[in-house]
Amino acid sequence: MSLLDHEQCAEEPEDVDPDVDDDVDTHDISPEPQQPGHIHPITNYFAIARALRCRDDGSVPVPLRSFSVGCTAFNLGYDPSIRSITIDEVAVKFGLPDLQPAIADFLQHEATHGHQHIHAIGGPRRAGPTADLPFDKIQVWFKIRLQETDFHNTHTIKPAQTLNCAPPSGPWTLGRYDTVIVETTVGYSWPSSRLSGHTVTQIRLIMRPIGKSGTQWSWQDRFLTYVQCFDLSNDCDANTQLHLLKRAKRSNGDRMGDIIPLSQLRAPINLVPCFGVAVDKRLTAHNSMEHAAEFWLNEFWEKSTFFALSA
Repeated sequence: MSLLDHEQCAEEPEDVDPDVDDDVDTHDISPEPQQPGHIHPITNYFAIARALRCRDDGSVPVPLRSFSVGCTAFNLGYDPSIRSITIDEVAVKFGLPDLQPAIADFLQHEATHGHQHIHAIGGPRRAGPTADLPFDKIQVWFKIRLQETDFHNTHTIKPAQTLNCAPPSGPWTLGRYDTVIVETTVGYSWPSSRLSGHTVTQIRLIMRPIGKSGTQWSWQDRFLTYVQCFDLSNDCDANTQLHLLKRAKRSNGDRMGDIIPLSQLRAPINLVPCFGVAVDKRLTAHNSMEHAAEFWLNEFWEKSTFFALSA
């Protein structure tokens, strides 16, 4: 397959990286050495994040679109997919009826615990559906790139992976929302802590609030995400030993979701729908994540994921 990929890419310039955001200034950052099996050099978003932190104030837009936390680097496009949309409109577009109270609960946690607080997911919803917010419009991104270091050698940078978070469109009639491991408890670090202090979630919205003109607020300007979590069951598949995941639900039957800082995301993860004895005939490659209620946590999806989850 590597030979076939090489033939298909033979006409492309050697210095083109499909992962590079055109709005990221990388002229003074050297790419990582090319690894076996990879046609293009790997863009080092950790190096980009370090370089951006050293730039003079006002020379780059803030919050930074490329930044890193621990063994994970983040990259967002310079321009949002939606420049400005009201919270009510985005709640309908992304199917998140509790978005406004979720944001209100997040801001209350920030005011109580400070900006460095690690937000958990779950618990009763404190704010009501008409909770007052210091903003009524947000910017929205449909994808984010996450990059990790190698499990055994943190000096080795792995290729970035794109996580999608897009509303219904085209064949994705129920939206395209990828899954990711999220830090939820202070004192734990991925991947050395495995899933301790972490949970598996589905990204449902990536956003940045736009403050109301003339309104003072203490919230730190950064990117947020609405995620819905899964409950990890002790049940394992008899043949593969993969753990079973079920969608976490609130007492009223709604999916369990909350707002957390984007910086709490740690690594992409793959889930396999549980088909059971009879396969649901509605399932396709574009809707299985939304129709299925139970999933296997796929430890075999990627080598570093296997080392982290199988120990």
